[in-house]
Amino acid sequence: MRIFLDMDGVLTDFVGALCKLYNYDDAWPLGEYDIAKVFGPTVWDRITEAGEDFWINMEKTPEADELMSIAQRHDYYIATSPTLDPYSASGKMHWITMNYPKALRRLIITPAKHLHARNDTLLIDDSDDQLLKWREAGGIALPMPRPWNSYWKDIEPMRVFRKMQEVLR
Repeated sequence: MRIFLDMDGVLTDFVGALCKLYNYDDAWPLGEYDIAKVFGPTVWDRITEAGEDFWINMEKTPEADELMSIAQRHDYYIATSPTLDPYSASGKMHWITMNYPKALRRLIITPAKHLHARNDTLLIDDSDDQLLKWREAGGIALPMPRPWNSYWKDIEPMRVFRKMQEVLR
C-alpha cells in the first residue's frame, strides 16, 4: 500500500498560522473551508505579504509525528497542493527539510493529487474536494477531521489512526 499524506491541515497547522497572522481568536466556523469567507477577499495577498516565513514557521499538527511514523514504515509520499502565493512551494519544501528531512525527496507538489490514486493507494487529507477526487480515481481516502471540513463532527483524529491501521493490514 502506498500512502499519501497532505501537508496543510494534516501535517502542518495552516489554519493556526492563518489565525496567528490575523490575531483571530474566535472558534473556526464549522464546515467552512473557504478562508476568504472567514478573513475576506484579500487573505491571499496578506499571506503573500508574510512571505516564505508564513509557510516555513507553521507548527506541526498534534498528529503529524505519529502519522509520519506510520507512513515511514510503508511506501509513502507527502502530496500537497500549491497555492497561488509565490512562496507556497518553496516554503513547504523548507518546512519539510526542517521537520522531516528524509521526506524531502518524497514531496509531491501538485493540485492534481488524484492523478496518483489507484486501488492500492491511501490518501489522508482534510479537503473534502481532494478526498472525493481521490476516491473517484479509484484510491482509498481517509479524512482528517477538522472544523473546516464536513467531517468536523467526527473530530477525534485517533479514529484516523485506527482506520489507517485497518487499511494497512
